[in-house]
Amino acid sequence: MPANGDFQFDVLIGDEVVPEYAQEDKVYIESCLFTPVSYEQRVTELVIDELETQYWPVTPYTVKVTTPKASPNRWYSVFVDGVRVKHTVLGNGQSVTVKGFENQEGTKEFLFALPRFAKDEVSGFIVV
Repeated sequence: MPANGDFQFDVLIGDEVVPEYAQEDKVYIESCLFTPVSYEQRVTELVIDELETQYWPVTPYTVKVTTPKASPNRWYSVFVDGVRVKHTVLGNGQSVTVKGFENQEGTKEFLFALPRFAKDEVSGFIVV
């Protein structure tokens, strides 16, 4: 994952660092949806006056930022899907593990999942 002399960034599933793959100046990771920490997500929605329940596998993950032992204090921001989920100061060998999106109701964990396609109630078309 991204790293330099000031920090190291890792994605973890359970307590394991997810391997990365570099391709043309980009870094990718992949996740199996059937790990020991994976589970089945279930959502029930009202679609055209009927309750529909969907099930799909998900794998929770965390993001960890670690600084070297001789690192000065610096601001770090962690973004997931374009949303800033953590903004903090770290220094001198500190680390922070971000487990999900936080709000007043608590933390909604980060999840790897298959894409979900929903049907628009008015047009009946698949919405991506």
